[in-house]
Amino acid sequence: MSLNSATASTQRWRSITEREVQTLSLIGQGLSSQEAADALDIGKRTVDCRLRSVYSKLHVKNRVQAFQVATQLGLIKPDQFLSASSQPASIPVPVRLTRREIEVLNLIFSRGLSSKEAARVLGCAKTTVDFHLCHIYRKLGPVHNHLQALRVARGLGLIKAA
Repeated sequence: MSLNSATASTQRWRSITEREVQTLSLIGQGLSSQEAADALDIGKRTVDCRLRSVYSKLHVKNRVQAFQVATQLGLIKPDQFLSASSQPASIPVPVRLTRREIEVLNLIFSRGLSSKEAARVLGCAKTTVDFHLCHIYRKLGPVHNHLQALRVARGLGLIKAA
C-alpha cells in the first residue's frame, strides 16, 4: 500500500460521522435496523443508509466486518458489548457445537465472511451455512442475528476477539 492510499484510507474512516458511529454501536449491540431506528427516533431507511455509508468508508461488506473494523480502529469499544450484563440470561452451558458449526462460526465471525463466502470456502451451499447458523443461534441462546451471536460466542470464549 502506498503512502497516498494509506492516507486516503485513514481520511475515509475519519470521515465517519458521530451519528454513523452511534448507529453502528446500536447495531453492534445486536439491534435490528428497525430497533436501531426506533432507538434513534429515525427511519429504518436512514439506519440502512448510514450503514451503507459506514461500509463504504471502512471498505467492508457487512455488519460483522464493520463492527470488527470499527473496534480495531477504536471507533467503538467492544467491551461495552461483551459485558456479562449484556449476555442473554439463558445461555446453555456448556455450549456444544459441532466441528462444522465451529468452522462456520470462525469463518463468519473471525474472518467476517458472508454466508455465501463461507459456503465457497467450505465447498457447500449457502443454504447449508445458513442451516448451521440457525443451529448455532439456537445453541447460543436467544440470539437472532450475527452480531448477537458474535457477542455471545466471544463471551463464551468460542472465538477470539478480532
